[in-house]
Amino acid sequence: MKTLTWPHSSQNYYAMDSLHQQSTPTYFKMTKFIYSTDSVDPVITQNNMSLTPEYLRISKNVYTKIFFINLDEDYKYNDTTENRYGNDPFISFENPYTIEITTTLFDPSHDSYQGTEEYDSEYFDKSRVCFSIGQNVSGVGGNIFTVGTDSTHTNKKKPVIGVTTKDGCIKSLPTVDALSIEDSNEYTFRLVYNPSGINEGKLLLFMRKESSSNLDNAYVLQSTAYGLSTTYNYNITKPRLYLYSSGWTNETGWDQTFDYTFASFDENSEPIKVSDGVSYPIEYTLSQLEGIAYEEPSFDFNIEEVPKYDDQSVQTEELYISSESGNLVIYTQ
Repeated sequence: MKTLTWPHSSQNYYAMDSLHQQSTPTYFKMTKFIYSTDSVDPVITQNNMSLTPEYLRISKNVYTKIFFINLDEDYKYNDTTENRYGNDPFISFENPYTIEITTTLFDPSHDSYQGTEEYDSEYFDKSRVCFSIGQNVSGVGGNIFTVGTDSTHTNKKKPVIGVTTKDGCIKSLPTVDALSIEDSNEYTFRLVYNPSGINEGKLLLFMRKESSSNLDNAYVLQSTAYGLSTTYNYNITKPRLYLYSSGWTNETGWDQTFDYTFASFDENSEPIKVSDGVSYPIEYTLSQLEGIAYEEPSFDFNIEEVPKYDDQSVQTEELYISSESGNLVIYTQ
């Protein structure tokens, strides 16, 4: 299974190849959602990685912080090939993939923000997408898978799987054990797409709250695709990974504008990982094994139907068993 990670250094925000352990200078780059084509490089730098509540006060144009990564580029890294798409795409919708994001999330509706310009008591009255994969095409549509909160749900702070199309968006429900966002805490999301899965099992979201205690760092099954599979298929138009947004205009509460969420990445780690295969957390794998029933095999012998021979030298074309000596002995011709 091939895995790419971003970033791999303090200045270079391109992918690191897990197999070859080398950077890919012109491939799988982090690209700004909005940038000036005149003088500003479209590639993300370390100064552009964080979208915090304070940044909204400093600059009203939060969309300059949103970025995306094209995951269908050619994995062969052929610099002589002008068209890097379609030859050996890293991710395609008909194949499995796993996306793992580790990020710090913010909650400006928290009491600690009261009295500041960042305080927003209605922050979660809009659906907030932490990241998404897919790309809608104007007038054509195409599914986008989102990971974020649902402003119409009873608990608006529990991230779930969603699907956004040109016609609207729909969200799945959180599980019983689902985690809620707490301000300034770091979380790891793992979105697993398995086309061999059954119904809602094709798309699963796991979530883990990061802490100094390893005992607390356990993944929970946050959300499944329940309620989505009966309405939409699992095809996405283009495997484009958006950070801080769905990259589209249909999220609930946004009034036909692009959505955004407040989050940031640790500049000294590799917070974004994408694999071209299925990678379930160990907690989920063990829970699935616990549900498998195991029974000890049993063997029944009907002694009356088994021919007995006292002389081991007797020639026969049959296979027979003798236990006269107290030991189980098998005789063949």
